[in-house]
Amino acid sequence: MKISYLSGIGFDNYLKNLDQINGKVWKEIKLTIEEFKPTVVGISAKSQNFTSALIVAKLVKAIDSQTVVIMGAPTPQWLVQVCY
Repeated sequence: MKISYLSGIGFDNYLKNLDQINGKVWKEIKLTIEEFKPTVVGISAKSQNFTSALIVAKLVKAIDSQTVVIMGAPTPQWLVQVCY
């Protein structure tokens, strides 16, 4: 019996999605960005979701490099050079 979130099925699925940029969740995010055509995208990124937040930022920039991406929360504040 698994009792830790980090060893559960949900976390395993999260890790798989990080490696599959063509996965369902990323396609849905990409379609949403394309549909709304935002000029600014805000992303809240804590340590536990920082990798997925970076993927979202990269998707936004791949769709339209002129879109401004703003990341907030503790992690980006100490990783300023990574956030763009």
